Amino acid sequence: MTSLAQEAAQKAITVTKEKTIVKNTLRFTLGEISYLRGIFPEDSFKVRPFGKQRIHVLKSPEDGQQDKDAIIFNQWMAEGVNKAIDLEVSARTRSARKNDVCVCAD
Repeated sequence: MTSLAQEAAQKAITVTKEKTIVKNTLRFTLGEISYLRGIFPEDSFKVRPFGKQRIHVLKSPEDGQQDKDAIIFNQWMAEGVNKAIDLEVSARTRSARKNDVCVCAD
């Protein structure tokens, strides 16, 4: 693999990781706030390890979620927020690529 190909592959991995980190952090944060504020019934959450912490995240319908509002909230996160994150990160990546400088030698 050439140096440019390796660099492009590394940037793609970095962008993917960035998107995943932002999505997970937002999901964990909103889940924990929702739990602490009692926005959804307690059985709408599952406890997940996060480092040395244990946090509350909303169950998905596949996990047995039955609360209508929690299902709507999960759909909003998946279809709205996550798509916005994907678009924003992709737009910033394309913008950064336009500003890249390539030095070529014959």
